[in-house]
Amino acid sequence: AAQGPKVVKFDVDVSRPTQFFVEVIPTIYLAKKDGMKIEYKGSKDVASLKTWIMDGGSADITPVLAITSAGGKVLAPTGTCALPPPAASKPLSSDVILHTRGSQDASVAGEQQVPAVDYTSLNQLLEKASDNVLVAFYAPWCPHCQTFVLHDATGNATNAPIEVLNRELTAAQGPKV
Repeated sequence: AAQGPKVVKFDVDVSRPTQFFVEVIPTIYLAKKDGMKIEYKGSKDVASLKTWIMDGGSADITPVLAITSAGGKVLAPTGTCALPPPAASKPLSSDVILHTRGSQDASVAGEQQVPAVDYTSLNQLLEKASDNVLVAFYAPWCPHCQTFVLHDATGNATNAPIEVLNRELTAAQGPKV
């Protein structure tokens, strides 16, 4: 069986992706080593994601329901938050980022294995990718992201669904793509 994909997380509060279309968070993409990027539109449960990934991102999935306004405009899929535009003020200083990460890390138990990437490191990873890359775009303030990327429903960081998915994909030796 093939190895893969590498699972990473991308904090949209630190930087914004330009090579992916992200309007809501969490958003998940499978970036294939051939350059194709496939957005996952299904349920954020581990079993559904694993099935989709093991099929190389081509499995039929049932899109999640959307939240609509009274006028019928789609605001965001259920289980997501709309991504606000980047702040017009100066970028966050490294002190602010470190403080945010420090308080976030102190609030959850356990050690996470899925690495965090930013704009530069994601680009480098994709340029030299010998395996597919699963990217979870998130923001620490989003409640759906918190219980998908940062920790599980009980606050355990090692059992965040993205961490469980990473362990299961590693044990299954990834998709055959």
